[in-house]
Amino acid sequence: MNLEVVQSANTGDESAENGDETEEERLQARRDVLRILRADKSEKEGTQAIEEGQTDNPDKNLEEGLKFLEQRRRSEKPKTLYAPKPLEDIKAVFDASEAIRDELAELDSIRPQTRAECSNVPRPCPLAGCKYNNYLDVNPATGTITLNHLGLTPDQMPPAYSCALDVADRHHGEELPQNIVGIILNLSRNRVGQIEDESLSGCTELRHG
Repeated sequence: MNLEVVQSANTGDESAENGDETEEERLQARRDVLRILRADKSEKEGTQAIEEGQTDNPDKNLEEGLKFLEQRRRSEKPKTLYAPKPLEDIKAVFDASEAIRDELAELDSIRPQTRAECSNVPRPCPLAGCKYNNYLDVNPATGTITLNHLGLTPDQMPPAYSCALDVADRHHGEELPQNIVGIILNLSRNRVGQIEDESLSGCTELRHG
């Protein structure tokens, strides 16, 4: 994974804000972000990252990983990359491009389909496009991409905190303090509380709907 990919996408987003970028350049920035999702070299890089981060004490790995993310949170805020066109137009461009269709098909073929298959994927998880990956978030309604940990690439995430399902499994369904969730997702405690309230409200509506 190359940090230049993230930097290129960020540069494109900033140019869009200034109105200096063409539609083609904006689309190229989106393609650059897609490359983040590729698994090229991911197994080797992910395995190496795990080996470098392993100690004799698993609890120490968890503590050091959390401390690493907390220190970065003070200086690196999440970055949102906005879709340069309406989402329907972007999908139309992707559908019209055989190269992009092939790339997306390749990505789909290497993504685990079940939780059991995830056990064969190295940590930190290189599949940043998975909705459970803590590296980035994609809004399916708008197409915006939020890089939760700007300045890092997926293989630089702490292995214990790259996957939300790993975190949930480790705590056996127990509720995590909001400040810890905020550190993992690079969000303020207040924002975590807002998301929690919205989620619980949605569950209530489904139950009584």
